[in-house]
Amino acid sequence: MARQALLLVGLLASMLATLIGCGNSARATPGLGTVHGKITLNGKPLPNMLIRFETDETHSSFARSDAEGFYKAMYFVDLEGVKVGPCTARVSFDPSLGIKNVPARYSSESELKFIVNSGHNEYDINMTSN
Repeated sequence: MARQALLLVGLLASMLATLIGCGNSARATPGLGTVHGKITLNGKPLPNMLIRFETDETHSSFARSDAEGFYKAMYFVDLEGVKVGPCTARVSFDPSLGIKNVPARYSSESELKFIVNSGHNEYDINMTSN
């Protein structure tokens, strides 16, 4: 019985430590800049496109465009931003749109390169089908 009580106390202490450590303040985040913009194909807004923002580290930021093609990049689900410095954006699609593929120059071999500065960054992605 004493052993079970000790295990229960240990389990509760472990859960409490996990809960306390899960807040935003406990996460290590690099310097971030907010990134937002509009994604178009041949001048027409693209809804529900998935955009990955890759920097020199292993953590990427992500965005999904809204019905009018606007997006904002998120570092975490509840934290907007992209790591400050050189960045490559890679576009992929939501299969529900009926788009069969995204040209390699915007996805796997992306030419979408820019510098993220601290503060606000507007980066429009103007894709063409040619």
